Amino acid sequence: MSCDNYIRYLSCGKLGDLIFNLSVINEIFLQSGKKGILFLNEHPEKFQFSLEKTYNDIKNIILSQKYIQDIKIYDGTSEIDINLNIWRNSPYLSNNNWSVIYNKTYEKYNIEWGKHIWLDLPKNDKYKEFIFVFHSTRRMNTNISYRNFIKKTERKVYFITTDITEYIPFKNVLNCEPLIFDDLYEYCVALNSCHMMITNTSFPLCISMGLGRSTIGILPNYPISSIGDTKRGLGLEKIFKNFMWIFDKEQITSSEILDYIDI
Repeated sequence: MSCDNYIRYLSCGKLGDLIFNLSVINEIFLQSGKKGILFLNEHPEKFQFSLEKTYNDIKNIILSQKYIQDIKIYDGTSEIDINLNIWRNSPYLSNNNWSVIYNKTYEKYNIEWGKHIWLDLPKNDKYKEFIFVFHSTRRMNTNISYRNFIKKTERKVYFITTDITEYIPFKNVLNCEPLIFDDLYEYCVALNSCHMMITNTSFPLCISMGLGRSTIGILPNYPISSIGDTKRGLGLEKIFKNFMWIFDKEQITSSEILDYIDI
């Protein structure tokens, strides 16, 4: 299955999917003791940005994990031991959560996806009392009232992003200031350091779950094409002890969030 003492893995985008894929590498490492060499490609799913930019943005985060030997851009010729993209063709993809999808896809390796925290990063105490919010324009939930929540908490709340254009659509909705990072590694350190992360299904959600941080995930209620994300997400709150979903077809009140957060 491996080359010498390493196992060669292949993963495409999106970035959040790549982060979830890392749990497979970690679980196999914990069983076998063999680190992974991770190759990045763009098939069948591209990253949001170019492959080269994604590699440069993510490499320090990936290389800091104990189960990773190296990360490379796939040249199309290197032999691959485990393809982390094949779950995309899984018959379980439509009606099951991520745990079932991964466990069934890679069942011959006898792993349990998400069993152990798979991201390890430093902390910065200057963020420890902050609540971070991120909400992309994809996979929207129009029932969430962030403004009411922000009024009730005494903690500092920031919209955390690496791209100010992500903040602009929510500027008047959120009524909080943005915290903008130029470096993705430092962005993820901040996520690992904060009091709480609140986000819809997105890269920050995957990072926060991988770190085992206290996280509230916002499931989408719009558009209807997002129903698959909802199905794949439900049930993960039973696996990750510091995680919960919020979703309601009629109304979601800020009190539901406040009941979960120690403010």
